[in-house]
Amino acid sequence: MTEFASKRGYARQRLTEFAQASEKFSDALKRMKDIQEYKIVIGALTGKLNPTFAIFTLKNVAGWRDRKEIQHGDEMFKQIIVVSSGKVEDELGKRLGEVADKT
Repeated sequence: MTEFASKRGYARQRLTEFAQASEKFSDALKRMKDIQEYKIVIGALTGKLNPTFAIFTLKNVAGWRDRKEIQHGDEMFKQIIVVSSGKVEDELGKRLGEVADKT
């Protein structure tokens, strides 16, 4: 997003301002973030990107988080995490399944 804004002579913050003013631009910005997330995941799964880089990048730009398990007495309580930003389309899940099946 930084490169996209910079090449057009804007600060990255301006993209947020444009998105607030235009529903169409907001949708395009969300789609761009989805594509970014998808490319990072596929890059890591196929070995084209360093997995550590991908993990930190997804945590910082796509809202990914680690899962925490908490033992309490005899019962196991698991903190459910949001693995993605929740905006990735079903196609991402399908593609991830295909890549996982090949490995």
